[in-house]
Amino acid sequence: MTEGLINHFGKGNFQVFSAGSNPAGYVHPMSIKTLEKSGIFKTDYKSQSWDEFSDIDFDLVITVCNNASSEACPVYLSNAPKVHWGVEDPA
Repeated sequence: MTEGLINHFGKGNFQVFSAGSNPAGYVHPMSIKTLEKSGIFKTDYKSQSWDEFSDIDFDLVITVCNNASSEACPVYLSNAPKVHWGVEDPA
């Protein structure tokens, strides 16, 4: 969801990738509904592991994990700035 929002509203100024520690294998319908409410209609979102991006040297890392629900937050050891955006899971 964050990937869609930032890529859309960033108007080409950002290239955002989204991944998780334990991908479900599908994008939750409520995430798609949330994006559509923001005027974002896309069909190529996918559920993917953060391991797929291990070779990319990111400029910024944004975590949206929720420790309160026992979700694993990544340990990213690059020099990239890291910020947290506490987005509630739409599911």
